[in-house]
Amino acid sequence: MLKITLDTCIFIDFFLIYSKEDKKQKIPDSLKRSRTLLSVYESGKFENVMTYWNLWELRQVIMKIRLEQKYIESGYSTREFGDARKEITLEQQELALVDKAVSDL
Repeated sequence: MLKITLDTCIFIDFFLIYSKEDKKQKIPDSLKRSRTLLSVYESGKFENVMTYWNLWELRQVIMKIRLEQKYIESGYSTREFGDARKEITLEQQELALVDKAVSDL
């Protein structure tokens, strides 16, 4: 079986695609090529090899995206993210979901 290593950015695209699909939203043009790659990835035609570093990096990026989403949902603008960091953190349940999402890949 072919073994490859996908970049963290590709996995972030995969998560964005899953999120759009779950919400029944249109996949933007910027994610269409990643959607094609996701289809091949899901088919099992190759095996993705990830080091612990890759998994850690992916987890960190997903946590950051989720935190920024919480900041926006709480009414903070991007300029106010520094203030939001002092008040908003990920709950244990959210951290567990991030860990599960990364391990499921």
